[in-house]
Amino acid sequence: MAWLCKSAAKACLAAAALLLLLGAPAVARAQAAPQAWTNDQSMFVFYQAFLKIQEEALVKQGGEHIVRQALKSYLESLDPYSTYLTPQEYQAHKTSGKAEYSGVGMDVYPQSPGRLVCLPHPGSPASRAGVKAGDLLISVDRKPVDGLSLVAVGNMVRGPVGSTVVLGLTGPQGGKRQVRVTRRPVDNKAVSLSHKPGLLLVRVLRFDGSTVKLLRQALGQARPGEKVVIDLRSCRGGSLYAGVDAADMLLAKGKNIVTLRRRGESKTYPSRQAPLKLAGPLFVWQNRYTASSAELMIAALVQNGAARSVGTKSFGKASTQKVFPLQDGSALVLTDSKLLAPDGRTWDRKGLSPSLPLAGDHPSLSEYLAITASPGKAARAAPKPQAAKTAPPPPRPATGQPAPKAKLLARVDAPGATLGTRYYVCFVDPYASPEEARNQTKRFAGKTPPELIFTPVPSKLVSSLEGKFFACLPPQLTRGQAQERLRVLDRKGVGVLGIREGRARRAASAAKPRAPNPKDWFIQVNKFNEVAHALGDAKRLADKGCPVTLMVTVPLARFRAKIAAWLRDHRLAGEIYLCPKQAASCGVSYSLLAGPYFAQAEELRQSLLADWPGAFWLQRQDLASRY
Repeated sequence: MAWLCKSAAKACLAAAALLLLLGAPAVARAQAAPQAWTNDQSMFVFYQAFLKIQEEALVKQGGEHIVRQALKSYLESLDPYSTYLTPQEYQAHKTSGKAEYSGVGMDVYPQSPGRLVCLPHPGSPASRAGVKAGDLLISVDRKPVDGLSLVAVGNMVRGPVGSTVVLGLTGPQGGKRQVRVTRRPVDNKAVSLSHKPGLLLVRVLRFDGSTVKLLRQALGQARPGEKVVIDLRSCRGGSLYAGVDAADMLLAKGKNIVTLRRRGESKTYPSRQAPLKLAGPLFVWQNRYTASSAELMIAALVQNGAARSVGTKSFGKASTQKVFPLQDGSALVLTDSKLLAPDGRTWDRKGLSPSLPLAGDHPSLSEYLAITASPGKAARAAPKPQAAKTAPPPPRPATGQPAPKAKLLARVDAPGATLGTRYYVCFVDPYASPEEARNQTKRFAGKTPPELIFTPVPSKLVSSLEGKFFACLPPQLTRGQAQERLRVLDRKGVGVLGIREGRARRAASAAKPRAPNPKDWFIQVNKFNEVAHALGDAKRLADKGCPVTLMVTVPLARFRAKIAAWLRDHRLAGEIYLCPKQAASCGVSYSLLAGPYFAQAEELRQSLLADWPGAFWLQRQDLASRY
């Protein structure tokens, strides 16, 4: 019986180890249903194989190594972008994003198993050191990268600012060489522009939070009669929602931009606003390295007849990924959705063929310019796409009867109150007067580009240092925004900064939310009969930096003053309505201002659903008409 007890003990240890790796949800399920894993035949076979490998394999391996290798091999067999990160890899990935770490200004992507293609950014340390677009990366600091995930390779390339890294490269036609690159702060703008004879050339390097704003500004520089070219060559994409909003800016209202297909559901993003008026026809440039959000934008513009594409077939990445941390510090990178073009087809692993193709894998700039400048190539003459159904706007939840109309009695505006805590990037030294705080900023003049940050101003903060002044930037809504501002300053060499919490006593109006625009998107929340419930949720959202407005109905107009005082006491802005006679009951609701772009508003809505699993939906109406 000793051998039986020993085997049982090993099985228990193996089960415990695997549950640990699978994370807290798996542990919770196991606790809720003891030994439920033994009722799953496939899991039982897995454990059986796990034990046999440990007991009988010639090369003895630890249990964690077996499980992690199994997860890694399985995930990487699904697609080129899914993978498993060990605790060390995941920690290195998070650490490498800090301000004191930097890179070489280069994108890397898997062309095929074992082939990582380099795409250095223009003017980057990698480009200046001699890395060419299309070079294959074979080693980092003489360590082979074959078999490593993209995240792991990125962790190896990044490092402390000023340090060097040796990249082992192979040219497209062969020939090995090594390139030594010094890591520098890389802060290339997402969008840049230049004028060529007869056209405005707008280069998009990546899609992030700044892309839409910069792209709009660049397109506004077009001169009368100029053709407009959006250069997406070697753009690897980035934020899905930035790609959606960039396309939305150039499409007529109601056009299908992209559809996300997830397990058991699909979500279509249509254009929601009038298009930006351009002085001339529109072209988009692409090449074999154009991927992801850049391809999304091309498909949306070309298939809706808003532009023509020029170049070679694009890369073919039409999927999105998410990172899921596990309990032991490791993480899964999973492909969670597939993208469909307006014609209902995916370009994943196929690429997008250009409207106006160019010969060869690497056409020259002069070839792009020549075909763009040719007569008869009007951009807005693209053939009509196949008929595709455009999804309607997100429906308002059914209430069983038409929403009653309510008379607006009063608006309560509490300047700065609804926004709660604010986050400041400040110099760490406190001063006794505003003048001394201002002097602190003088030695940094010229090191903080005005297009990236605001001019430092003194702000008196509510903190343990009462009566002291700090030289700070204007307040940010969230800690994450303040941290990003801090990272930008660190890259520019502005040190001795930190983040503080407080309120700007001397400039309360600066914290006042902007006036609602009827064309803005709002996140509406269902009506509550319990006031305390609505108030608690609204205050939590306001503390997170969301501009919240409560909507309170009262049965009699004489309650208006009492409710107004109640809103001010709780430091929340709101609107007071007279409850309609046909309404089943009075109550409280609230809304969040989400901004002018549908995709960004939808992204915020989805993030809120994780913590507030209530009935949120989007609307684009004036506050007074939405109760």
